[in-house]
Amino acid sequence: MTQQKLILFFTDNVEDVLLSANHVQMLPVLQACTDFLKQHLSIDNCIDMLRLTDLLCIRKLKSDVLKFICSNWSKVSLTREFCTKLTPKQFLNLLDSNLPMNCSETEVLSSLISWIMYDKYSRQQHFLPLVKLIQIENILRSNLSTMPNKVEFDQLLANHPVFQEDFYSFCHDSQPRLSDSGLVNNRGFTKMLVCVGGFSPNGGMTNELQFFSPESQSWKALTTIPHIKQCNFGLTVLNNEVFVVGGCFNDQIQEVVHQYGFRYNPKEDSWKSIAAMNLERCRFYLGALGGKLYAVGGDPSASLDISLSASPCECFHPEDNKWTAISPLPGNRSQHAGVMFENAMYISGGLQDADEEFFTSFFRYDPESDSWTELAPMLSARADHTMFVYKGHIYVVGGWHENPNQQRVMVADLDRYNHATDSWETLIALPEPRLYATYTILDQNLHIMGGWINGHYQRKAQLVQTVDMETLAITTQTVSKVEVWEHSSCSLYIPSCKMIEN
Repeated sequence: MTQQKLILFFTDNVEDVLLSANHVQMLPVLQACTDFLKQHLSIDNCIDMLRLTDLLCIRKLKSDVLKFICSNWSKVSLTREFCTKLTPKQFLNLLDSNLPMNCSETEVLSSLISWIMYDKYSRQQHFLPLVKLIQIENILRSNLSTMPNKVEFDQLLANHPVFQEDFYSFCHDSQPRLSDSGLVNNRGFTKMLVCVGGFSPNGGMTNELQFFSPESQSWKALTTIPHIKQCNFGLTVLNNEVFVVGGCFNDQIQEVVHQYGFRYNPKEDSWKSIAAMNLERCRFYLGALGGKLYAVGGDPSASLDISLSASPCECFHPEDNKWTAISPLPGNRSQHAGVMFENAMYISGGLQDADEEFFTSFFRYDPESDSWTELAPMLSARADHTMFVYKGHIYVVGGWHENPNQQRVMVADLDRYNHATDSWETLIALPEPRLYATYTILDQNLHIMGGWINGHYQRKAQLVQTVDMETLAITTQTVSKVEVWEHSSCSLYIPSCKMIEN
């Protein structure tokens, strides 16, 4: 019997075998059947398979089937089996599972209406329990108005006037909360603070990514960069994928700079390599803008001249998997900061190793004209600092410089840039500023993680500080201890199931 015929034979008979094995509890046969069904899960058979898992209470396989249906919702919801065989309880399980979807929440709502209208007489009683599981905050009014079955939806909604009022009060006129996620739908995801790499007192240099779980008030493992342990790499997030590019590692106590890059997809929990940069870089800025990555300056490899008058820059095109050179940034520098804002890239500060010069300079890069414009300088010279955007303003925080006696001076001020006047202002001074810390915006809070308190290597920070960007109040999270330095951090939408798995 050929392999294809064997597969067809098992597909036709596996349900009977599974029923018999379940009846007499032949566990090895049960496992073999469920493995076979999982391997042959498809758009055409997933609804029938969901029925089978309910019938036999096969929880693990049911979980896999639910994940498959949700990740293929746009196709599965168009099948005849979806409308004819999916039960109200199964529909409830699908929405209540809060698994990632491959379509917008408006499309999920539309498929719900289509399912109800297929048999309105018997199914309309399930409308309210099901529609309450729709994530209304992810729906735009403009998208709702173009929904093909909007008339039918309004008719069903009219039967529940209290919920009707709540529904439209939660609907957005513009930019629902998923607008910053890079996701089609952030159902099944939770926005988390993520710590990437760095040094720790017990493990030394690490390639681990860990996230902070509010539920358990602890840090949990997410994944590991698939490369030799490294530091001082570029890190950015594009369309909810983490890009780790460049950096340096030790080879017989000698620092080796490289140009290789990797991308991590949290939905698939998988890594892929990307094309290597044209130049080896570490201690540089990596940012994402307009669907592209930009690498600016940094420490070059030993083969390049660090006394150059400009910082070489390049741009990565994900669709072509290719890096191309762009106009260099005036002033060769490393340990600078950058941020993307309103279709432009901004770069601040840094230092020039050859002349031991610390910069206050602030530049804007326009991708359309491939040109740099110098803006008003920062109020303090800074290296190893951070820029971030909050509610239409650019902020700068952290960093250090040297005084004339070559002693390190920590910069404690949180400064804000005014675009209208091309000027900077100081908002607050942070207590006990940190060296080699990270500063990450998550919702309205700036999270300050890791580093050396006041720049002293013997005073490692264990607690995460937060600055409420609305009130500028500073608090310390005593439960979120993490001792790390020379790391990177970001905010990332992580599948909610990852929190359960850990």
